[in-house]
Parts: sequence; C-alpha cells; structure tokens
Amino acid sequence: MTNYNPSLSKKIISHEIFIKLCCLWQKTAEKRDLNSILISQENLINPTNIFNNSIELHNFQLIVNSSFNALLFVEKQINDFYYQVTITFVNEEIDLFYLQIKALLSSKLNKKIEYYLTLNPSHNSFSQEFIFNLLNIFINPFDIKQQVNNTLNNQSAIATILDNRIKQENILHKLTQKIQDNVELNPIIQETLEEVQDLLKIDRLLIYQINVPLTINNQIELTDIVTYETVASDKISSVLNFQEDNCFKTDKTEKKYVDDFILVINDINNCNLNTCLTQVMKKLEVKSKIAIPVIVNHQLWGLLIAHQCLNNRNWKEDEIKFLKHITEYLAVAVYQHNYYQQLQEQKKALEKQIEKKAKQLQDALILAEVAQQSKTDFLGSISHELRTPLTCIIGLSGTLLHWSKEDNKNLLSPEKESRYLKIIQESGRKLLQLVNNILDFAEIESGKFLLNIEPISLESIAQMVLLYGLEIAKNKEVLVKLDYQINDSSNLFYADGERLYQILLNLVDNAIKFTTTGGEVTLRIWKENNQAIFQVEDTGIGIYKEQIPLLFKKFQQLENHRTRTNPGTGLGLALTKHLVELHGGFIEVDST
Repeated sequence: MTNYNPSLSKKIISHEIFIKLCCLWQKTAEKRDLNSILISQENLINPTNIFNNSIELHNFQLIVNSSFNALLFVEKQINDFYYQVTITFVNEEIDLFYLQIKALLSSKLNKKIEYYLTLNPSHNSFSQEFIFNLLNIFINPFDIKQQVNNTLNNQSAIATILDNRIKQENILHKLTQKIQDNVELNPIIQETLEEVQDLLKIDRLLIYQINVPLTINNQIELTDIVTYETVASDKISSVLNFQEDNCFKTDKTEKKYVDDFILVINDINNCNLNTCLTQVMKKLEVKSKIAIPVIVNHQLWGLLIAHQCLNNRNWKEDEIKFLKHITEYLAVAVYQHNYYQQLQEQKKALEKQIEKKAKQLQDALILAEVAQQSKTDFLGSISHELRTPLTCIIGLSGTLLHWSKEDNKNLLSPEKESRYLKIIQESGRKLLQLVNNILDFAEIESGKFLLNIEPISLESIAQMVLLYGLEIAKNKEVLVKLDYQINDSSNLFYADGERLYQILLNLVDNAIKFTTTGGEVTLRIWKENNQAIFQVEDTGIGIYKEQIPLLFKKFQQLENHRTRTNPGTGLGLALTKHLVELHGGFIEVDST
C-alpha cells in the first residue's frame, strides 16, 4: 500500500479558515472509534514559557493516533485577520516538532505520545476522511466529494487527487505571497498562467484584456486585446496581441460576464456560440474552450481563457472551479496594482504641487528681497532728491539773509539777488513736485484716487508742456519741439486735464533728463478715431532691451542712486503708467 504523506507548509490563511481548522482537529480527536491524543499550547506545563529553541509555541494543534498524525502549527500571526501556518502529516516533521515541545509536557502525556509515534501509521478511511475534510476547508469552492466517493477504494487515485489539490493550493499560495510582497503585475500574471497551464495541461492559456489604451495613428484608443499568453508547445500557434472587437464587444455580452457568467465549451463544433465567434475559434484552431471573467471593482477587466487545440476536452468541474479561483486572485492583484498606480499618480501630483508651492515661495522670497532692495534704493533716492534742493534753499536763503542786514556795508547786486531767489523758487518747486508724486502714488495704490473727466483742449495742454520743456531744457541746450497733428474741429478731448498735463510733463522731463547737449526731444500728438495718441521722442542715451520691463516699476531706477548722474526717485514713470491706465489707455516703450 502506498504511504502517501502530503505536507502543506507555510500557508497564509484567514482567521476564519484558522478557526475551521482548529475545529477539524478537535472534532477528529473526539471520535470514539478513533483513539487519539490532541495536544495544543494549553497542554504545556509552563504556558508562560512560549519559546523553545527559537521556536514560538503560542498556537498549535497536534493529533497522534494509531492511524495517522497531523500537525497544525502557527508560525506567525501576521495581523488580526491572517496567519502563516504549517500543516503536515509527515511523520519525520512531526517527530522533530515533538522534540521541541517534549520538555514542556508532562511525563504521562509524553508516554502516550511516544507510544503512538513508535507505531507506523498507515492511511485508512479515518486518515482519508480527515484529509478530504481538510481540503474542503482550503479549496472551497472546489467540490471533491463526488470524486472521493468514486475513488474511495482506489488508493492510487486518491493520491493523485490529493497531489493535484496540493499543487493547486501551492499555486494559489504563491500567488497570494506575490500579491502580499507587491510584486509587479506583469510577472504575477505571466508566471501564474505558466504554472496553471503546466498543471492542467492546457494547450493555450491567455488573458483577453478589455479596454486596453493603445496608441493608434497618434491617438489613444481603447482596444480589447490578448495581453498575456502561454502555450504548451511549438505546435500551438501564438495569439498574443490578437484583437477581435466585432464578435465579442457588445453590451449584452459584457454584462453577462460581469454577472459572473462562465463559458464552457467541450466541442466547438457542437455548441451554441454565434457564427462569428465560431469562425474566430476555428481560425485559432480551438476545439475546446473555457472563458472566465476577471472582475475588478464590479467591472469586466478581462477574461481568463483556456484553449484546447489538438483535441476536444471535457472540462472537469474541479478544473473550472480552480480556474475561477485563479481569476479571483488575479482580480485582487489587478486591483492592488491599479490602487498602487493611483497612489503613485497622487504622489507625483502632490510632489508637483509641493514643487510648485516651493517655487512660489522662492519667487515670493525673491520678490520680497527685490521689494526690500527697491525700498532701500527709494529711501536713498528720496534722501538724495530732498538733500539737493533743501541745501540750495537753506544755503542761498541764508546768504540773502546775511547780506540784507542793515549793518552790512556790501549789499548783493540786484542781478545776483534775483538769481538766488530764482534758484530757491526752483528748488521749492522740485520739492513740491516730489511730495506731490509720493502722495499721488500712495492715493492711487490705495484705490481712493478718482479722475475729474471733463472736455479739455489738447492744444492748450500741449503748449503748456512745451513751455515747461523749453524752460528746463534751456540750461542743457536741448531742443524741445511740438508736432501737433490735430485740426481745430478735433481739439476737444474728454480727460482729466491736470493728470494729462502731469503725464506729459513726466515723459518730457524724463526725455530731457536723459538727452545730452545738442539733442532733441519731440512731443507728437495725433488722434485715431476716439483715441488721442501722445508720443515723446528723444535722441537720448536709450534703454537696454532687458531693462525696458523695469521702467514702470515703482521705486525702480535703472541707475544706482549712489553713482547715477541723473536725479529721480523711481516714482515718476510708475505714477505715469497708473494715470494712463486709469484713463483706459496704455503706455509702451520702443528704444534702441
């Protein structure tokens, strides 16, 4: 008689399965016609001492009797829901385990155990019943009762069935382990197909995946395609990357598979397949077929398809259920892969957001530093701009006061006195303009500034600006010209006259400031429809292209206030831009 001793070592099981296994061990030990000893961690003399020779003895069930021995040993409790266990009927393995716990058992119990272990248990109806009950717990929904009844008296057939079931369990166990170890999806599916094909001797086993995004004519299209395949030999043609949308892709067919339909065909020539699918199967040299859906998140992800090509095959119930079990495990692997991909995408999106926020913070810091530097430069400019006219005012007024005293015999000439008073007046005017610019800019920035729109004479504004320009350009020997291109009928224009004068004054003053002796400044005015165009052109030093965007920034001077030759606070052009935009216009610069 064949001595068959299967071992199911290092399996990962759920808490529910573990409870069922413990009940099986206990019920078997309680059978009256089977004189058995059941040993567990509760039989240890010193329960607190759960370690012995580096083995953790916190949970085990051991049956010894004259018919068979069986060990259930928890190697590791992964969490509250899963255990890693060893199950074995191998006498040598059980003997080794008993040696580990022998010192923790009573001498009376050791005598009974050693008596049964010295016997050479042979498998009889008791051991067969126990093994079948064990397999029913593990490989539910695999139904093996009918086969058990048919082969109960055939020891060789029983061994074959058990060997096949254990191999199936090993495939499922390895698949579970890969899922837990976060192995990539592609090797999980491919290796599982190869193992299942080899075990069940299937000619061709494949995955027909639904809605796979493929690039076709530079566009992403969803296509049904064979993405994984394994064949038994070179005699079987490959169908990898095969597509067939016309026959399969209907809402009715897809819904049928989502509802857990399984297609089983023993003979392709004697089945109810539609003509289109039958022709496809014959084209692929398929004689028998199984198609089982892989359902992920209540949607059809794909089909696990088994083809028998060389001859017809009557598919067995346990083969179909095993393949069904494989699809359930693959669905878990696909779900975990998709979930991991989503996490990776979320991680990348979060990293991009963090990178964007970091860039924004860095930009804000740079802007703050620039603003701080601009304000520092502005304070330097203001100090310089205030000091020059104030020095003139205080110095010259002091001179006038000194020479105007009655006891002073040497009086100033009327010409010199008039020149001093004129310088004092001009310095005061510059101070007033500076203070007005600062106040106007502050008011505009706060949003409280309002324009006084009324009909004004463009020619009058132009002449006033020209007179001002001629006066300040006289000392620099710069020629100021007016090119007025508007006729009398179009002279009136709606604007804030005072602010328009201020705009043109700033632009002309700025042009004269940066134009050297002998140069020209031209104020040109014309109208286009309802718009008035004001152009100030000079032959001055020009502006570098990269500096043009800085022209209208507040507190911004293109020259350093310590080294520059031309005075200014950096507010004039910024204020001008605001005033232009308040009028609904725009200002731009063209320079070489």
